[in-house]
Amino acid sequence: MSETNTVQPAETGVPVPAPAPNGAPAGDLPPDHLEQQRLKLRAIRRKRNTKRIVASVVVIALIVGMVFAVYEVFFKPETPYYKTDIVRRVEKLERSIQGYGSVKPMDSQVISAQIKGSVLMADGYPGMPVEEGQVLCVLDGAEIDKQIEALNKDIETENARIKKAEEEIGKIDKQMQEENADIYEQIQNATLTAPFSGKALEVTKVTIGSRVEQGAGLGLLVIDDTMILRQHFSYGYIGDIKTGMSVSVSIPSVMTVQTGTVTGVETARNIHTDGTITFEVEITLKNPGSLTKDMPASSSITLSSGEVALPTASGALEYSREEVLSVGASGNMKVYALRNNYEYTAGTLLASVDYVPDESRLEGFKTAIQGQQDIIDTANAVIAEKNTAIAEADATRAELTVVAPMSGTLMNYNAMPGMMMEAGAEICTVARMTTVLIDATVSQQDLESIQVGMPIMLTMDGQTDLGVKATVKYISPQGQGDQNQGGRGNVYYPFVIEADNSEGLLMNSYGVSYLVILEQSLNPLVVPVDAVKPLLSGQCVYVKRDERPENAIDLQDADMPEGFYAVPVEIGISQQMIIENNYKDVVEIKSGLEEGDVVCTHKLPTKPSPTPSPSVEPSDEDEASPSPDDGGEVVPDDGGEVLPDDGGAVVPDDGGAVVPDDGGEIVPDDGGEIVPDDGKAVDGGVIVDGGDGAVVVQPPRPLR
Repeated sequence: MSETNTVQPAETGVPVPAPAPNGAPAGDLPPDHLEQQRLKLRAIRRKRNTKRIVASVVVIALIVGMVFAVYEVFFKPETPYYKTDIVRRVEKLERSIQGYGSVKPMDSQVISAQIKGSVLMADGYPGMPVEEGQVLCVLDGAEIDKQIEALNKDIETENARIKKAEEEIGKIDKQMQEENADIYEQIQNATLTAPFSGKALEVTKVTIGSRVEQGAGLGLLVIDDTMILRQHFSYGYIGDIKTGMSVSVSIPSVMTVQTGTVTGVETARNIHTDGTITFEVEITLKNPGSLTKDMPASSSITLSSGEVALPTASGALEYSREEVLSVGASGNMKVYALRNNYEYTAGTLLASVDYVPDESRLEGFKTAIQGQQDIIDTANAVIAEKNTAIAEADATRAELTVVAPMSGTLMNYNAMPGMMMEAGAEICTVARMTTVLIDATVSQQDLESIQVGMPIMLTMDGQTDLGVKATVKYISPQGQGDQNQGGRGNVYYPFVIEADNSEGLLMNSYGVSYLVILEQSLNPLVVPVDAVKPLLSGQCVYVKRDERPENAIDLQDADMPEGFYAVPVEIGISQQMIIENNYKDVVEIKSGLEEGDVVCTHKLPTKPSPTPSPSVEPSDEDEASPSPDDGGEVVPDDGGEVLPDDGGAVVPDDGGAVVPDDGGEIVPDDGGEIVPDDGKAVDGGVIVDGGDGAVVVQPPRPLR
């Protein structure tokens, strides 16, 4: 039986029949065997063509992928992203001021021991209510009497010293007064003033600093606008010559006759040597400026009978008033204002000498008096000290029985029977707690909302009203706080709250909260503050609508997502509150929006990070429709299927099923269908025949 061998052609790798031995033809092989060989060859060729097609598809896919990547990186427009939120209804909004304070009594007083002593009686305890005048403690004061007795003896001794010194002072003082009177007179006379208004005549020339003796004449001060002429008439004319009669006066030296007036009639009889009896008549006449003293003059008086009465002898003119000027003390001239023929008014300083009294005797008197006065002062100081000690001792005696100075409550009590209390030791503190004060602060921003006299709510937790009537009593004008930041630090102003504590709810040093509700809105609609955009008049919000709202307004350069419109709104109170476990600044919407509306708050600078809040991304016909995930990143693919994950990467398991994990990111494939393999990671690729029935993905890429 012949044996058949097969060979593998080099160019095909397809098994073919081996040549027949001994030159036997190949056709001698069985027909079914040849058919099997043809089928195998056809299959090999089909696989070869399939590999070529797949290779071409891979090359094309790679080229398309590269072009798409270049477009995405360099030519695709930047996709804008926006932050959105919804219109919510909340329970309430309030504009209020809150703060904290510490309770202290409206009035309190510390009671201390005034003298060291033993406690005889102690009746008190912390928290005990007391009435004004109630006895709280009694101290032993046996030593006070002895102390006061000794002090009184010291006072008696000092009083005796004072009496003796005062008698000595009386004697010395009398002698010194006599000396002082003489010195005072000299001092007064050392200054010369014009005794009346007049003209200075016969002035003595004196230089400043020269010595002038007491009583030395310095000149005359005269009144020369009127002149006096005194003449004697026979006593037979007594009764005929009367005051006011006109007189003719002849003055030979100036060869003039002037009219004068009788200004005085002396009825006294003057008997002359020749036996003639006369009386004196005083005649006054005006001085035209040419008359001087001692000018001879004679008068004649025409009587009512027509007879002319003549004087018994001629007379001489006199000034109407004159006085010799002199200083009444000796000394060097300090001031000298006298000038001949100068007019001076009464009281004008004319001259003054530097009078230096002999004070040696006065100094002796003063020294003696001062010595006695020192004795008196020392004794008085001792007496005052002793009296103070007595008063203190008496006051201490009164304070041995300690009573409540006012009605109130004992804040503390430190006395016990038999206990030795040192002077100044605190026995107790009494406070009036029916009305209390609360020291609080308010920020500079809220200061204008706090007014003296305004009511204020007190709470224990910032919310629950204690029901205590309280008002603002005082606001300090001096702020406190950090002012070392160029004026940008927080500044707080202390203020005091007065509260009625008749129910006894507030204890000393209690910490309480205060609340001032300035404005309140119940069940309002709110949006984030960022969603409200300012207009020239009012505000608006970008709201999402399927169709343009009737009240929508057109804004130039408005930056909002597609499908959103600007609508005017009326806003109210703004407040920070917790929404979805986050603090948000929201504002009340009084009109213009409805609950549940989606609004745009602001544009995001970059693609948003994973966040529970939805973002709006414009659609793009060239991109696959994105699908949001529940915690991961939304990423479109380039032609394949997009699967959401729960925060991780889509990976296959080793059994062929595609499952999401929770530790990576969603990635698209780059060629279509996601196919699992037998244990390898799959993130996209082209399905190819791996031979022997194996399915693989080319090119394989490691999972990110």
